[in-house]
Formats: sequence, structure tokens, C-alpha cells
Amino acid sequence: MADENRIYVLDSSAFINADDVPDGELFSTPKIREEVRDFKSRMLFQTRSIKTIVPGSKYVAEVKSKAVDTGGFAKLSAADVSVLALALQLKRTGKTGTILTDDYNIQNLAEEMEMNYKPVSVPGIKKIFNRMLYCDKCRKYRA
Repeated sequence: MADENRIYVLDSSAFINADDVPDGELFSTPKIREEVRDFKSRMLFQTRSIKTIVPGSKYVAEVKSKAVDTGGFAKLSAADVSVLALALQLKRTGKTGTILTDDYNIQNLAEEMEMNYKPVSVPGIKKIFNRMLYCDKCRKYRA
């Protein structure tokens, strides 16, 4: 999905893999700030005006619910959920932007939730994956 309004929500890969973070209004979460430990990433946090926001619990719950519905919840870290929840929160408050991430699980769920995303250094997803769990004992699938 395309960039919108030059508002970006940054995942850790935007700090680690990007040669240059684009200009615009930049957002991230405390969980992402905790994840990035290399010098370059920490400098980006310090030198750019990145607004660090804890997403609201209702947005976190909505992201988790959608992830469970699509079978992707087990693949998402707490930091991944926080990025998606913050992007959703911004979207619902009229600040629709673009998630910058190389994480295919984030891209997949962002696509499902009709949120904009842009890969940083890898090709983006080509199609949406819905995962199902299979139980060997009862031989049944579930989301």
C-alpha cells in the first residue's frame, strides 16, 4: 500500500536496515526502542524527532484479535503488536500513515487490517497468508 501524508510508524527494521529514514512525522513505540540496541539505531532515535507512544489497550486488543482470527498471532512479538496497534490508533484519530517494516508478519496483518506499510530493504509480501493450526491427535484444523 502507498505512503500517505508522510507519517511513518517505525518498526525496528526501519532503524536497523534503512540507509535513511524518510522525512516526515515519525512515530514508534517503547517496545521498539527497547529492541534496537545497535549504535546507528540508537542515534536515529536520539537525532530524529521520533514520537514514542504507548498504543492504547483497545488498539492492542483489536490487533491481537485480528491476529488470532488470521492465525498469525503466534508469529507476532509484543513489539510487532505495538507497532500495528500504534498505526491503527493513529489511523483512527485521523493520522493515517505508513508502517516501515521488513517483517512479513507485520506486513501480512497490516494488509488484512487495511493499513499502509512499506518494506525497508526487502521485497514486500506478495499475498496474504492465513494460518491454521493442525492437531495431530484429533486431526482438526483451527485458526
